Amino acid sequence: MRNLVLAALPALALPSFPPDEKDTPEARLRELEARLDAQAREMEALRASLRLPQEGKATFPQDLENALRERNQGKGIDVTFDDNGLRFKALDGNLDAQLGGRFLLHGRFLDKDTDEQTNADTFFVRQARLEVEGILFREWDFKVQADFPTGTTSSTSGTLQDAWIGWKGVPEFAIRFGQAKVPFSQEETCSTRFIDFVERSLLNRLTPQRDVGFFAYGKIAEGFFEWEAAFYNGNGRSLTDSNDSKDYAARLRLNPFKTSEAAALKGLRVGVAGTFGDHNNTLADVTTVSTATRFVDFDGTVANDGDLARLGGELSWLVGPFGLRAEWVEADIDVNEPTATSGETEASAWYAQATFLLTGEDKTLETRIAPKAPFSPKEGTFGAWELGVRLSSLEFDDEIVSNAWVTPANTSDEARELVVGLNGYLTRNVRLMLNYVRDDFDDDITVGSDTFDSQNAFLMRFQVDF
Repeated sequence: MRNLVLAALPALALPSFPPDEKDTPEARLRELEARLDAQAREMEALRASLRLPQEGKATFPQDLENALRERNQGKGIDVTFDDNGLRFKALDGNLDAQLGGRFLLHGRFLDKDTDEQTNADTFFVRQARLEVEGILFREWDFKVQADFPTGTTSSTSGTLQDAWIGWKGVPEFAIRFGQAKVPFSQEETCSTRFIDFVERSLLNRLTPQRDVGFFAYGKIAEGFFEWEAAFYNGNGRSLTDSNDSKDYAARLRLNPFKTSEAAALKGLRVGVAGTFGDHNNTLADVTTVSTATRFVDFDGTVANDGDLARLGGELSWLVGPFGLRAEWVEADIDVNEPTATSGETEASAWYAQATFLLTGEDKTLETRIAPKAPFSPKEGTFGAWELGVRLSSLEFDDEIVSNAWVTPANTSDEARELVVGLNGYLTRNVRLMLNYVRDDFDDDITVGSDTFDSQNAFLMRFQVDF
């Protein structure tokens, strides 16, 4: 930067005066003072470019900045930091990248004696991630997100999350290549940072998550209509496919009043989505509640070996501080059991939730809440606070028992969950979440030495993200 400034100084025109008809000492003095003033401005610009301390307020004259940009043909990078992270922006427009991250500390405490399973009362690091995303060469975007090793049970894991590059030349059509979230379920595709409760609902057990493939999307008529499609492995994140078939997904969304002047309707969004594919995966991972208690105990040899089809619908409606969200999913699952009866089972799930910001901020859709005043007791401000309630259900049909795919003593074919939550948005980047959870099971389940048909739990999260 110093060399650029020094190189630019000769190019700057110094003030000049018409020849004085009388070459008087006063005229020569005025010219000398003008030259000294110009040199002082140049030194001030040089100090600013070198970030040297000086008396008064440091400035960088706009005419010198413009001259340097023009002389340098836009080369260089501006680096800034705010509550959205560390930003690197090339002056020529070919790079605009944001470095961010998150840290989520969770706590889980149950009223049942579950020492014989992996979800005993505990604190654990739910997520610790760094990510970089942005735009390359004006029309290409990218994102890379990875976990540090963390553990939701007694084991640890750390793996790649998002990793894709895409082209977004026009709003109506864009495409991504790599690993990303499958376009199905508004709850799943919303970042963990912005969900309204500590854990996602029971419906989330039936939804796809990240996968590897091609993803296309677009917005029509200023976002009035949104579409998404995907062609992907169907085996999950960071994994190669387990068979030769690929999965397909599509989602359509409608924002019917997005440009309306009616405040009560602008925040309404509805959508429908579906997936279809040929799978060869176990079913054990889809049968826990948000406390990690397993309520369907599939035999270890039971697998979704064959077709898996999902259909879902979603609704979001935001009005001022109030938020309403709901969703349902149905799944048809081909089941293969080598030592028993093969066949098909159906599973269905739904949730409905409502939230209200007690401190009057507007509820935002799948983004940060900005408190009117940050948490600072010494200043007499306490951030933004929100109450929320959610009901959800997950149910399998009776074939899972009649076909001997499960251990009956450890299985209930339906679970229902009530969550009451309090969210504290201490700043835009710091959040505290407290949840009471009540799970009810249609049948008694046995976990270790304890048999029960309901449980109560307390969940908490402390979150920092940027």
